[in-house]
Amino acid sequence: MVRVLLSLVGLLLASGIALLILGIEGGEDLVRASQRSATSPIRETGPSTEQGEKAVPPLRIPESGRAPRKKVSGFAATPEWTAFLAAARSGEVEAARKSAAALRALLRKDAALRNQAFAKLADTDFDLQFRMALLLVLATLPNPGVDASLCEALGPPPVDPALAPWLLLALGASRSSPDRDEIFDMGDQPWGEPGPFGLGITIRREIADPRTRSVLMGRLRSSGNPDERRAAAIALRHSLADPLVRDSFLSALGTEGEDRVAAPLGEALAQTYREEGGKDPRIPALLIRRARDPSLPVFRFQILDELRGLPLAAPQRRDLAGLAKARAPAEARRFALEVLTDARNSPEERKEVGGLLLDLMRKDRDALVRDQAARLLRRLPPGKEIDRWLESSARTDPAWNVRWSALDSLLSRRGPTALRPLLRRAAKDRDLRVRARARQALRIAFDRR
Repeated sequence: MVRVLLSLVGLLLASGIALLILGIEGGEDLVRASQRSATSPIRETGPSTEQGEKAVPPLRIPESGRAPRKKVSGFAATPEWTAFLAAARSGEVEAARKSAAALRALLRKDAALRNQAFAKLADTDFDLQFRMALLLVLATLPNPGVDASLCEALGPPPVDPALAPWLLLALGASRSSPDRDEIFDMGDQPWGEPGPFGLGITIRREIADPRTRSVLMGRLRSSGNPDERRAAAIALRHSLADPLVRDSFLSALGTEGEDRVAAPLGEALAQTYREEGGKDPRIPALLIRRARDPSLPVFRFQILDELRGLPLAAPQRRDLAGLAKARAPAEARRFALEVLTDARNSPEERKEVGGLLLDLMRKDRDALVRDQAARLLRRLPPGKEIDRWLESSARTDPAWNVRWSALDSLLSRRGPTALRPLLRRAAKDRDLRVRARARQALRIAFDRR
């Protein structure tokens, strides 16, 4: 029994010593493995490359659970730009204009920041409204190279289609205030163009640089975007002294089907014709031809005042008379009558105009045209035939507006005293408006004596 117990104790002691030795050796292996991992890359299970095994970069844990922020520097970090962004986001128009002025002052003095700002226009990750607003600031800078930078921004590569019209407008922006920076309240002024956040600039400049004119004329001729064609026309409208620009305008207007593009084209050509005293006969001929188009009401309105009081050659008078008598929209016919009546005509030519107006009052089926003829007859010299037909229309024309206009023209030409019988008759007219006009004239002329 004693021998058995001694054998068991010896066996246990031997097992313990073996386990102890194995433990020490395993620990040393773990230490060596740990030391190797500190100096060797961790291997991926994927395929190896020609340079060897890929290394997995260490994981970066952002602070406070937020993704790391991109560092902002240069133009984007300036207080002026930061203040402008804040003002624009606030919706305060005056604050946006003041901060735009401060930004302009910064950019016109610092060429490096100016270049960074131009580069910002191509940043499609940046909000379009802010890029448009930045463009308005850059467009007004008086520094050399602004046109070149704007042309470069147009591409290639192609610019954002929504930004392209604004870049074209910017090429025509006024830069006549080099040291006056508070110029962003011009959107509702003559030649003004409103932009985002209440900013507005003046688009009025004679463009001297041939390359800039070429870029604009190219967009005017070939762009499929009417907003781009309109912008190019507005930017170039004060440069028609250049023969190539004028020819480009004439060619574009000849085929333009969009009213919002034809209007600035026609207005600029009509203004040039007036300023030059009617030297280029191609202009009125084209304007009169395009006025026939029923889809161009804004175009007709824009050119009407510019053509008033100008001399018209015989072919132009014939074209207008033909349009007045044609089967065209009433608006186009009335436009022709307005221009023809107000033209700088000789006495003989004015007599011809009077005959045309009387003929329309007698025969035309369109009450709007008869009404216009009755209104325009007051502008012609005294004449018994004109007064007789006005009196007849005031009594018998089936349209109330023609009777009203005929009566009003007679009062303008002869006065109420000579028209007392006609006024008493008109005071009983079937239309309230005609009766009111006649009674007003009777009261003024006779009740206050």
